[in-house]
Amino acid sequence: MKRMASLLILMKRMRIEQHKQESMNFTMRSTAVAVVLCVSMLSVAQSSNVTNAKFAHDAAFLKSQTGDFEGAAKDLMEAIAEIEPTISHEKTMTKEKTWRYRGMIYELVSRNLDQPIIAALDADPVGKAANSYAKALELDPKGAYLAENTTGLDVMRSIALNTGVQRYNADDFAGAFDMFSKAVTLSESKGVTDTLALYNAALSADRSGNGVKAIEYYKKTLIAGMPEPNIFQFMSKIHKSAGDTVAADNAIFDGRKAFPDNQALLIDEVNIYLGRGELEKAVANLEKSVQADSTNATLHYSVGSVYDNLGKIDKARENYTKAIGLDNNYFDPNYNIGASYYNEAVELINKANAIPPNKIKEYDDAKKKADDVFKQALPFLERAHEISPDDVATIKSLGEIYARTGDLEKRKVIMAKLQQ
Repeated sequence: MKRMASLLILMKRMRIEQHKQESMNFTMRSTAVAVVLCVSMLSVAQSSNVTNAKFAHDAAFLKSQTGDFEGAAKDLMEAIAEIEPTISHEKTMTKEKTWRYRGMIYELVSRNLDQPIIAALDADPVGKAANSYAKALELDPKGAYLAENTTGLDVMRSIALNTGVQRYNADDFAGAFDMFSKAVTLSESKGVTDTLALYNAALSADRSGNGVKAIEYYKKTLIAGMPEPNIFQFMSKIHKSAGDTVAADNAIFDGRKAFPDNQALLIDEVNIYLGRGELEKAVANLEKSVQADSTNATLHYSVGSVYDNLGKIDKARENYTKAIGLDNNYFDPNYNIGASYYNEAVELINKANAIPPNKIKEYDDAKKKADDVFKQALPFLERAHEISPDDVATIKSLGEIYARTGDLEKRKVIMAKLQQ
């Protein structure tokens, strides 16, 4: 009986252990079911977020169409809050729809950047919309939504360009560069080079003081084949502002090679040579410039000025005279040609004063020759005085000539102007 009792006890214990194991198995199965349900619910929640984001977008769109931008902003804020978690969740981040809807939401924000309450929703809606449409294309290998996503990218490119223009006109040059550079990137993603967007990006960077980016985009514009000679001048100015005169000069030389007939670049090259003291090269370029634009008074004057500095007075006067013939109200050639005769007369006076006192006739002849040259200077300096009555150098020169030629009344009048 004792052995039977022990066996019954053992069997009872075995039943108890079996019950415990079954209970544990039930608990584990229950936990597993709960985990599966939880994951399933999260997945459903994320999918619901995508749908809710689309509904909020549609509501915002309708409100924006009726001018209710405050209401549109609230709906867009909700749309953004709903869509953002879905782009990092494993169940929705690989869905084309997730990214297309996100693109639509940020596109709507981008379309209304002129409304501060909507513009404040995101710092880079254009970039996010474009990236979202690009991602949607990537996740749509069969092209089920090819038209929608491609159109979305085209729309974002247009928005970037238009916003760039608006910001440029509002003197927000850094903001304009941001938009134009995005337009460039969007064009390049389709295998297209938008030279106008490149050029506008370069101009915007230049105006914003971002010389590095300006040079980068100016060069890209030239590589793209845009025939714009002033790009070389802009690059030269940037290099010069940075203290790199070698690069500044080289930009102009490169421009001259690319556009040999461009007058502005030719003049810039002349100025480089003048700055270096290479006057022969300067005048050679100026002669070419005059041939291309023979009615330009400034060019004739410039040629005359260089010849003047080279000591070729006759050539200088010839070009000064041509400049005056084209523009009689041009002060500089009138003054310079008068000054050239005045200086020549002073040299003749100095030579006359060096003649021995006993050679009276020789002195008189030399003095008369000098006075005659002074008289040649007179009409040009008088005209210069008419054009610029307050120019002190002209007044003093005229006073000296009047004294030399014995016209003391005119000297008195002209010298009185120095006291005024």
